Amino acid sequence: MKSKVLEDGAKFLRDRLPCVDPCKPMREDHGYEASNGDFYASYICTMQFENSVKEVYDILLGYFSSIEISVSEKLGNITVREDDDSMAPGITTNRMVSTTIGGLRMESNTVYFSRYDEGDEEVGHQNGYGIFVADYVDEDKLNPYHPHERIRRDFSTVLELTSYPIKHGLLAMNRYLAGLDGDDATPPIGRSARLTAPNGGGPGATIQSGSPLQDVIYLTNDEQSRRDTLEALKPRKLEKALRFMKIRRPKLDPCNAMGEERRYEAENGDFCSTRFTVTQFEEARSVKQVFDLLLFYFCNIEISVSEKIGHITIREDDGGDDKGIVQNRLVSTTHKHVKMESNTVMFSQYYDGSIGKRNGPGDSSYGLIIADFVDEDEWHPYLPDQRVRRDVNAVLEIREFIPQRPKSVTGGLSSRKPVIVLSRWVQNRMHYPCFPVCTDGWYELRNNMDLWGRALHRTIVENLRPRS
Repeated sequence: MKSKVLEDGAKFLRDRLPCVDPCKPMREDHGYEASNGDFYASYICTMQFENSVKEVYDILLGYFSSIEISVSEKLGNITVREDDDSMAPGITTNRMVSTTIGGLRMESNTVYFSRYDEGDEEVGHQNGYGIFVADYVDEDKLNPYHPHERIRRDFSTVLELTSYPIKHGLLAMNRYLAGLDGDDATPPIGRSARLTAPNGGGPGATIQSGSPLQDVIYLTNDEQSRRDTLEALKPRKLEKALRFMKIRRPKLDPCNAMGEERRYEAENGDFCSTRFTVTQFEEARSVKQVFDLLLFYFCNIEISVSEKIGHITIREDDGGDDKGIVQNRLVSTTHKHVKMESNTVMFSQYYDGSIGKRNGPGDSSYGLIIADFVDEDEWHPYLPDQRVRRDVNAVLEIREFIPQRPKSVTGGLSSRKPVIVLSRWVQNRMHYPCFPVCTDGWYELRNNMDLWGRALHRTIVENLRPRS
């Protein structure tokens, strides 16, 4: 079985990887809730190391052989092993039971197959080749699942280690991971491929390249000219955003959680990410309530970023809301003392369905917020020799939906009451620094590109919770 699993895993990864430079970092994420309540998550990524293939292979082998220690130490989920890990060479079994910080118990039963080959020019692996393939166990009579006591997590992955010409100076690891929390799962290796993106298509097919919302924004020193420019732009922005979200919204129940992300390094060194999420706020009373909370967040974003992320952020403009238009000229200092700047205009509009006809799916009332970066601002010019520039394009749509099926986390019946849903599409571009920046500082900027979005979500949730 081992040989076939490794062969199928290598072929799967070759077919799955997008046509990108393997020596540049890239990652795609997909996550969604299935109709039966199970939650699926998958991602594919390439990572680069300066070590040899054998060094990284041995590190991974040691990690998987004692994974319960790392999970307990680094994640805080106390994890114990229920098997003795005694298998044939290149085969490791991991029967794990974890207790989360919240007190939930989770179980998994996974078999890892691995192989390392010495360098062989004839097969294209001059400096060695390593591969790991993991697949979950459907049934184990020695270690049966306990569905009435634990949440089951099914896990499938392929990790491939290979090297590339010395001009790159790097080892690349290609990785595909798919996971499911639930009792019913079918991984893409060795069984039918159910874990595709919910919208269908191949790698990157569900994430549109470029930005369909972007317009060139040039702001002069004249205050009236600046106001006229943005007011003239707003109707077009709203129309484009509404059309984009209608096309982009997945053909799934919007009352189920869903998210996907793609991250990659551009040819010029800039780092880009595109993220689409569908989030439900069951505590919200109305679309208008969430819309107003979002507006308040964006008008005071520097406070939330400083408090929740720890990046000290200051505003260089007055942040006033003029006819649904807010400019956010922000400068942040990261934990690694790197300064980052952004200049973004937010266009917003609330459509009250009670005074007009219905507009699209869900309730007739809905809210739209669009963000676009300023290309040039005579009042607030970019300082590329001192700060790393971050450009943002985004659209947020708030609507009310009726769930297609009642659901309850506790397993009981629940009413099909309306749910407020936030659909958020955001594209970030972190410009490659024009001044010396330490490697850790640049990696911190790249890895934390969506922290601002998480701060937004936390702020909304905190404000929706009942006050004690």
